[in-house]
Amino acid sequence: DAVAEARYFVSVTGTALAGQLPPALDIEANDGLSPTALVAWAKAFLAEVERLTGRVPVIYTGPAFWRSAMGDSREFHRHPLWIAQYTTGGPSIPGGWPAYTFWQNTSSFRVAGITGNVDHNIFKGTPAQLQALEGDAERILREADAAERVDLAARVALHLPPSEARDALAESIGSAA
Repeated sequence: DAVAEARYFVSVTGTALAGQLPPALDIEANDGLSPTALVAWAKAFLAEVERLTGRVPVIYTGPAFWRSAMGDSREFHRHPLWIAQYTTGGPSIPGGWPAYTFWQNTSSFRVAGITGNVDHNIFKGTPAQLQALEGDAERILREADAAERVDLAARVALHLPPSEARDALAESIGSAA
């Protein structure tokens, strides 16, 4: 039940998301659902998360999965795309999105102070757009195609308290400039 899962998700993450990136739906398995049923499930989950948090959730997926399991649906453009594809030269963008917002391009990135490898992501936007994403994902998605790229380590940014995440992002942005 997508709505029940969304409610549980928000019960864990909370609704006070100011100063944080939007919640994300990590969709990489179909659990035996057809593309039509999985699209309906994702719509219900995303709508409930948005209703409860007031934020437009991000969709995290891979291009091959989206094309096959989601039938390459073009019904999710209002959600920023966080695409996982370990390649060079840019990811393949599924579902007719005009651009990605985040691109996870490796799981073998190294960050000073963290033991072991972490996922590495590229944000397609400016530092100001990244700050704006804390509360305005739709505008970021519209502007991302023409924006410059800023590197960030997603596990650092997404798994730390907001103040520490901002500091980590600022350091990453500073080193990429």
